Amino acid sequence: SGECAFRLMQVLGEIGDPSSVEPMIGVVRATTDNRALLRAGLNALGLMPPSPAGFEFARELLHGDHSADARQAALIYLASVRDERAAAIAKEHSADTVEPGVRAAALLLAARLGQRQAKPSIMELLETTEDRSQGEVLIRALGELTTPEELRAVASQLPLHRDRPYFKEVYLLVEFRHAEGDRRVELSRRLIEKGHPWDRREAVESLIEHGPTDVLIEYLQLHPAMGLPLERSVAYSSAGVPILAQIRRMGYGIQETPEGFELVRVR
Repeated sequence: SGECAFRLMQVLGEIGDPSSVEPMIGVVRATTDNRALLRAGLNALGLMPPSPAGFEFARELLHGDHSADARQAALIYLASVRDERAAAIAKEHSADTVEPGVRAAALLLAARLGQRQAKPSIMELLETTEDRSQGEVLIRALGELTTPEELRAVASQLPLHRDRPYFKEVYLLVEFRHAEGDRRVELSRRLIEKGHPWDRREAVESLIEHGPTDVLIEYLQLHPAMGLPLERSVAYSSAGVPILAQIRRMGYGIQETPEGFELVRVR
């Protein structure tokens, strides 16, 4: 059923195991006629590491006889994993002649790949679109290319978008990227608790690489006294499972020591 497929996609995405990429693509390919399941599947695939199979599947959706929704979802997938091989795809699908929704997704991809020349086109679409979903995609694209100060300055030109939740969400991410020390840790917490899944992943990555990792251990809420295997004892909160998935994706595990729990590299 559709509900079972949706849950399977969600679980595979949360686990983030690279060996699940091919099964996920099989599930998504079987649901290309269902807009909601297609988007859910590509979103879940975007939580997994980039892969040749994922890239080829996105190309298949972009260059086959597929709907604008499918092409948009494929571009957002490529943006979510920042697949460097997609630079030419971003350019091709952000042309003026492309449908606005697909073009917005291509501009997000371009921005996520650091293509600063996309900024004028992003601003042009933002100033004219009233579509909330397109607005969210474009604001996220703009956030990839601006500092907090620049984003605040641009806000005065964007009355249709500046008071919407997605603008505040992206501003938080941009502020986090430019923060240091305790302020960066504070913003990491806010992203983990309330941020977009992409942003939560970035905050977790920052804490793994720069610390303090005890923040992540705190969110995992480990309870080995329950008699469960260590990682099975993660509380299924909005933060716990995605944090554990990102820890695994980055090649770490969790180990119990006399002093408590700590992250250890396993590959």
